[in-house]
Amino acid sequence: MKINDLTINFVGNNNSNEVLIIHSAMAAPSKIYKEMAKFLSSKGINVVYYDPRGVGENGQFKTASLQDWCTDIENIGNHFIAQGKNIHFLGHSIGGQIYGRLKNPDMFQKVIFLCTSSGVWWKNQHIPTLLQSAFVMNIYIPVSNFIFGYTNAKLVGMGENLPSKAASEWAKWCRSQNYLDDHRKSFQYDHYKNLDRDILNIVVADDPIANKQSNLHLKRIYSNCDFDDYVVQSDKPIGHLGFSKPHLKERWEIVANYVMDNPDE
Repeated sequence: MKINDLTINFVGNNNSNEVLIIHSAMAAPSKIYKEMAKFLSSKGINVVYYDPRGVGENGQFKTASLQDWCTDIENIGNHFIAQGKNIHFLGHSIGGQIYGRLKNPDMFQKVIFLCTSSGVWWKNQHIPTLLQSAFVMNIYIPVSNFIFGYTNAKLVGMGENLPSKAASEWAKWCRSQNYLDDHRKSFQYDHYKNLDRDILNIVVADDPIANKQSNLHLKRIYSNCDFDDYVVQSDKPIGHLGFSKPHLKERWEIVANYVMDNPDE
């Protein structure tokens, strides 16, 4: 289905008043959330997942910005509010990072961050990730945007192609000492310091990007929020994008219980 001009995936039925909107991680194809969306739907939660503007199914918008992504989140939320639904938000990685830039972040009743952290690449102690990030942020994104007019992420195996403005701003954050905190004056809306709410913070133990140090950095940016940490560990690798894989199905209960307000289950 479409909301405005954006293609979204909707899983559920109109019998439920609960709608969870999932914002993808940077360059991650939204199809990775399909099975988790089906599971949550079976628990009575309608789920919306989609490729952000300029990515994947919405790849025609090649110059979309991070502010455009924020506007799309709100447009989707308002669409379901107009139907009398209770809306909730799950921000995976960049999704959680841009949450504070929404015009009205309090439109969501429940908020979940998944593998969300700051992306200051040179502070990452996982050497392969550090070297890859150094190349992508400093060289590949600027060069690719110049040559192709967008970030050709598929060419180097870093996921879905990215719109030029969103990728450039994200790379600028990653090259900055304090990540997005150094650029807040340029944001159309800035609620990072005045947000005062509970956030379920899902942390994956073997995530080389959203590690313990970088997750703490993001908590300092959302300094007045109360983070409820839920750490996920497994005998099998999970990493930055693995939480929504079917073998972790039992871990999805934490999302369902949080949205449905079943803390003891």
